[in-house]
Amino acid sequence: AIIVIVTFWSPSSIKVDDVFMLPWAVKKGLAHGTSELYKTLDKQPSESVKYWDGYSDDRYTIAKEVGALVYELPRPDDAKEGMTKFGRLFVNDYHHLSPEGHIHITNNIQELVQKAILSHNVLGP
Repeated sequence: AIIVIVTFWSPSSIKVDDVFMLPWAVKKGLAHGTSELYKTLDKQPSESVKYWDGYSDDRYTIAKEVGALVYELPRPDDAKEGMTKFGRLFVNDYHHLSPEGHIHITNNIQELVQKAILSHNVLGP
């Protein structure tokens, strides 16, 4: 068996002026995925747009203990860039994956597993 731990950040973990993305956007009347949202976000000083990092890195310890692979959605250092580059992968609650997001994650997991099989990193004795 191949175990894959999937982990990804989401726009719901981005804070703008210390307010999470969804309430911030709603307060400003900005709809998800619109050019107005991205234009308004782009005008924000970079230091006011940050990821909330309340999650643990235990996934790597667990993966090592059970011999699992880990897939992570890339997270640019700049939260504004993360939203611009990957925001389309999420639905309007800024947390759950869109159909495009599911396809993106699925394709990347398949590639990760194929590489592991071809390199014999997941084959037993």
